[in-house]
Amino acid sequence: MNKNNLVIPAIAGVDEIADNAFANQPIKVLTIDGSIKTVGVNAFLNCGIAKLNLKDGIEHVKARGFSKNKITSLSVPGTLNNVEPNGFSESNIVNLTFEEGVTFIGDSSFSCNAISNIKFPSTLKGIDLGAFKSNLVETVNFPDGLETIAPKIFCRNKITEVTVPLSLIHIS
Repeated sequence: MNKNNLVIPAIAGVDEIADNAFANQPIKVLTIDGSIKTVGVNAFLNCGIAKLNLKDGIEHVKARGFSKNKITSLSVPGTLNNVEPNGFSESNIVNLTFEEGVTFIGDSSFSCNAISNIKFPSTLKGIDLGAFKSNLVETVNFPDGLETIAPKIFCRNKITEVTVPLSLIHIS
């Protein structure tokens, strides 16, 4: 296995990557097949991942699953609706795209990165506490259909402009 380029393929009966499975192992490019539904706590913590390819099908990233990496651009599959605290924190993400299907963004899930560009899907319904705290976001265009925004989602950013949809029901 070349740890610098790791592909986790579909394997019959395997749908989860265990807690701490690859923590602190040198991985530069990581591809995870959509048959994997859950990534465990600290599974890829501090691996130096520069390119992360998550296939449609992944549903759950546990706490710090991909924290402390070097991912500059990330596309979040539409099936990923459960990211526990700090799931992608401290990973140097600059460009972040949520694909259609994502309905919820969890607590502190993308905190402490370098995010300056975010593309939200039209399917988004809620954003939890501090989801994007400590980034470099300046402009936010929330999608029509968004209903709930929790406190401090963009604290410690560089916000200069926010577009809020009429669909918004609750701002904490």
